[in-house]
Amino acid sequence: MTAKELCKKLTDYSKVRLLVGFTSADPETEHARIGSKIEDFSGKRNRSLENLVEAGMNKDPKSQRLALICAPVLKDNIDEALDIFKWGVKRNIPVVMTPTMVSGKGQEMTEMTEITDADFKERQLVELYANVYKWLIDNGITTLDDIEKEGVSPYAGFACNQFISGMFVRKDGR
Repeated sequence: MTAKELCKKLTDYSKVRLLVGFTSADPETEHARIGSKIEDFSGKRNRSLENLVEAGMNKDPKSQRLALICAPVLKDNIDEALDIFKWGVKRNIPVVMTPTMVSGKGQEMTEMTEITDADFKERQLVELYANVYKWLIDNGITTLDDIEKEGVSPYAGFACNQFISGMFVRKDGR
């Protein structure tokens, strides 16, 4: 089965939802972050997204079947996190963004000075979230009233599909 055939097959299952890791558009940054032994990981991820979109995983705005996760947001990717968010949302692919965390992959990152860096936590991340919500309002995706009622999500802009859907499979099959 080709990659395109697999993507088409996935669309045949109405309950299948995919959350694709996308922490950086820069291949070197992405490679360093995930420590991948997969050659050209970013290129393969990008081709996978193209195949999934071509198969229609993002076509129904009421049924989010494809999402990106840009997590954790750290100093090495904060400058591109908003652009990743906009890129995905413009294509009906929600983007889950979370700041630094001490669980999951974040727990494995040894140089997480962002956890104690007040400027990063209290200015840069707050500015990022403010820019995400401003962009959502400016583009008619949400309203200030909605934000005031629902509050600001720890997952900038959207609820996390991984949390909603449950099963998580890493690239190595775990």
